[in-house]
Amino acid sequence: MNEENKLATIENVPIEVLRPVGTNEQIIQAWKDFQNLKAVLLVDEDFYTPAGGKPTVRKSGWRKMAVAFGLTDEIIEEKREYSMIEPGKWTWRIKVRVYSRGGRSTEGIGACSNKERKFAHEEHDTYAMAHTRAKSRAIADMLGAADQVAEEAPESDDPEHYEGTFKPKPKNAGPDGWTDEELKQALRNR
Repeated sequence: MNEENKLATIENVPIEVLRPVGTNEQIIQAWKDFQNLKAVLLVDEDFYTPAGGKPTVRKSGWRKMAVAFGLTDEIIEEKREYSMIEPGKWTWRIKVRVYSRGGRSTEGIGACSNKERKFAHEEHDTYAMAHTRAKSRAIADMLGAADQVAEEAPESDDPEHYEGTFKPKPKNAGPDGWTDEELKQALRNR
């Protein structure tokens, strides 16, 4: 075995208790800063609201957040699977890894079938939708955002379902719907 193929071994690594990266106050302030950034950075067009549902962040919103936080990404796996049961049906499955500047990474998986709905450009659109879902999920996960990815929201043939707008939360709540007190309580109960 040559030197390049040897596995690296780590010896005498002390076992440490996992701790938060800051004090409770610093973490709460960082989350408030994230909520405030999201509120000013994302505009109505960055949200999709299904009829009767809550606003979800669209692709454009997740991309803005990725740029704001200096995240990078790469497709690490892509495959097209053909149905053995339903002739003419396929599903693109894509895995994306997102990296932070500090070296942390997270993965998102997205899939899209050509039978989900009618696509104008079936081959391209199914691949692009699977990629969008994977990348948006990975970005949301990296940022610790609990938002649903808009491209996963329920679809409908009714045009009203596609014309949603962002509805502001009560003044005492952040863009994610949490009030300062609810966020503090949630962090205390961890």
